[in-house]
Amino acid sequence: MNLRKLTGVAVAAVLALPMFASGANAYELVIPTLDYRTGPYAPNGIPVANGFTDYLNMLNERDGGINGVKIKHVDCETGYTPKKVLSATKRSRTRRPQARSRSNPCPRASLIN
Repeated sequence: MNLRKLTGVAVAAVLALPMFASGANAYELVIPTLDYRTGPYAPNGIPVANGFTDYLNMLNERDGGINGVKIKHVDCETGYTPKKVLSATKRSRTRRPQARSRSNPCPRASLIN
């Protein structure tokens, strides 16, 4: 009798596995960055911003994101001006996520549909 219950539980777990695995891919990790592609420091900011964008794109294509969650990169152009940095920071912090994950690798980043 116990073997029959154990087998039933194992079969139910195996059948429910794809349902939980597909739910993890319904989200994407949003990472805002403060870039300065214009202004006095643009010659230094452009290669750094391009390299970071290329790295995140490589993670999406090669690994499927981070732990199966795709990464969405949001550029916030600041021009290396304090006023623009402050407004971009406020915009990125007021974005309301629709879901959160306890295993979120980046605590300031949000998960959205």
